[in-house]
Amino acid sequence: MYITVNGCKIYYEIHGNENGETIFFIHGGPGMGDCRSDIQAFSPLGDEYRLVFFDMRGSGRSETKPPFTHEQWVSDIDEIRKQLGADKINMIGGSYGGFLTLEYAIRHQEHLSRIVLRDTAPSQNYDDLSMKKALESRLPGINEEMLNRLFSGQVRSNEEFKEMYKAIQPLYTVEWDEEKAKERLQSMHFHYETHNYAFSVNKKSYDVTGKLHTIKIPVLVTVGRHDWITPPVASEDIAKEIENSTLVIFENSGHSPHIEQNEAYLELVRDFLKDKIKPGAFTI
Repeated sequence: MYITVNGCKIYYEIHGNENGETIFFIHGGPGMGDCRSDIQAFSPLGDEYRLVFFDMRGSGRSETKPPFTHEQWVSDIDEIRKQLGADKINMIGGSYGGFLTLEYAIRHQEHLSRIVLRDTAPSQNYDDLSMKKALESRLPGINEEMLNRLFSGQVRSNEEFKEMYKAIQPLYTVEWDEEKAKERLQSMHFHYETHNYAFSVNKKSYDVTGKLHTIKIPVLVTVGRHDWITPPVASEDIAKEIENSTLVIFENSGHSPHIEQNEAYLELVRDFLKDKIKPGAFTI
């Protein structure tokens, strides 16, 4: 289905219990990500919750219509909330979607009950560590020049974007499944202009560290122990700044514990949404 949001056609799906609390899911990877992996991972929560999934402006099946700023994306999220008639929502944001979830919480906390962050960061200050891990992997196709252009938003075409992602794809999970990876790669929608703006403009100025203390709602911060691109230290830094937060590290996961340790992840989220998790830190 499509909904017009701030003059842009946005692809969205609503699943689950129409009478349950609403959860918004904010995907990562601007220009290459979309909501399908979240639907796959989180649909079981539909027995109790109304699940709202959408492709962000400039990603997936949504219209590629600028601007691709954090301000615009946060405004789009809030407009979707209004159009769907949800006063208070829960929000789950992963990777770059975690950036936007944090930005939304800082601006519109009054419309949030709780948020879950997955494998994200409070600033761009972890990129050097990510690049170091990628280079140390010695995977074919990965080199410093390619990573520099990818991280600085200097991708030249959708085809090049696809080839770059293909090269770094094995870094994302602990257990590598080549057939699944090929299927995912072929099904992805690449929009290099969205990526380039996000990484050449947005990320340069992205740093919400000094504002995290203003978030007073319950926050669940989750990360895979082996995440290469948003390493555990980034999640630890978020949790340090938010008083009402719980940090959980998934020991057998990379960048996607909601998929790699799906059953345990969903159990944790259910407990958190029912206030069964106390602030603190532990591993799974």
